[in-house]
Order: sequence, then C-alpha cells, then structure tokens
Amino acid sequence: MEYNTNRAKLNMPEYGRNLQILVDYVVEIPEREERNKAAEVVINMMAQQNPQLRNQPEFMQKLWSHLFIMADHKLDVDSPFVQSDYDKLKEDYRTKIGYPQKDFKYRFYGKNVELMIKRCCEMDDGEVKEQFKMSIASYMRMSYKLWNDEKVSDEIVLGHLRELSGGKILIEKIPEHLKTYDTKPAFQKENKKFKSRSNFSRKNNNRNYRSKS
Repeated sequence: MEYNTNRAKLNMPEYGRNLQILVDYVVEIPEREERNKAAEVVINMMAQQNPQLRNQPEFMQKLWSHLFIMADHKLDVDSPFVQSDYDKLKEDYRTKIGYPQKDFKYRFYGKNVELMIKRCCEMDDGEVKEQFKMSIASYMRMSYKLWNDEKVSDEIVLGHLRELSGGKILIEKIPEHLKTYDTKPAFQKENKKFKSRSNFSRKNNNRNYRSKS
C-alpha cells in the first residue's frame, strides 16, 4: 500500500490526487488538439466540484489558473486567457495570510471589542464618547452572558472593561435600558427544556419499575 505521505506534494490539494493524476496525463499527451480537448474536460470537472462559484466574476479564469498551477506550468494548450497572468495568480495563491498570534485574555469578548476599546480611548471627550463607552459595556455584558452560564455581574464586566482599556474607561453602572436580559440562543433554551423533560420521564419510568417489582 502506498501512502500519500510518500507521494509527490499536491500544488492544489483541494482538487484531490485523482484530478492531479489526470492533469499529469494531459501534460503528456503529444497531439496539441487532443491535449486542448482533454484540458477542457479537466476544466469542466473542476467546475463541477465548485458549482456554487459559477456566477462569480472571473470564475473560468480562476479555473484555468488552477489548472496551470496543478500542471506546474508545463501544460501547453490554447487557453482563453492570457498566459502571463498565471504567474501572478500562482504567487498570490501561495502567499500565506498572516494570522494574529496575540492571545486574548477574555476570548468571549472577541477581537472587535479590543479594537472598539482602543478606538474609544483615542476619541475626544464628549457625549459621543460617553455613548460609545456605554455601547461597549452593553455589548460586553451580552457577550459575557452568552458564553458564561453563571449570572452576569456588572461589576465583573466593568472591571474587564477597565482592565482592557488600561484604566482609561471607567463606568460606575450600566444603564438598565442598555442591558440585554435574554441573550441565550433559542436552540440552547429548547435543548435545556428537552433535557428537563427527558430527566422527568426517566424518573417516572424508574418509579413505575420499582412499584411493579
């Protein structure tokens, strides 16, 4: 048995090894006319794997660029698009997108909250900034309640806000009209009700079994 780890690395793994083998076969076809026909067949197969993208702009150009990348630019066919564009597309495809490595102390608030706090600290003092502070605190309270089962405490949320802002945002209390009391998703509520009913039924079944025995 041959394992994938011992095989050649795929330029575009999302299309699978079988399609890569087919592309390698097309590259070796000696007759140009037959090679062009085979390339069209491969393009159609690639399009069938992504039918939801057919209506996107430059969809066919992307498929042809992917085909040339898979062939490592060794495929000599009559492409409907300019060949010179593929080098740039290949470079863009292989460019890795940087991922933020910073650890979040309170992940349930999310990165956007940190950005909002930073923006708020940079604003000039005034009514707009005060309203922005309250909006951030209200959103943090909602996020805290959504991802934590215990009862939400304004003191904890405002303490987190003070800590994340480096002591620049100080709020004594979140106004009642900004508090969201019902933030649990509907499926969580229904799941809790279902568990309660299941536990009730199980207890009744156990009582009936004991009474019969």
